[in-house]
Amino acid sequence: IPAVSRTIPFSGEQQYLMREVKPGPNTVMLIAYVTVGIVALAWAAAFVLACTQIPKSPPLVRPAGRRRPSSGPRSPSRPAPEPAPELVSR
Repeated sequence: IPAVSRTIPFSGEQQYLMREVKPGPNTVMLIAYVTVGIVALAWAAAFVLACTQIPKSPPLVRPAGRRRPSSGPRSPSRPAPEPAPELVSR
């Protein structure tokens, strides 16, 4: 196509950028937007669920020198459990 110097008035970009769009029902577009919306809502719900569960879980690594708080005096029928080895982060 040879380059031609010309001047044309501004018009909507849809005419130039979306030439492949044919007139008719927008069923595929509607399905695509609904699918993207559902995926976005599912991602947001998973993120909120994860954020609410983080404070409830115990820490993976305890600071050195800190022990689990005692739940009261031990009786002979309920001996103290074996101490768990402390996890060390490197």
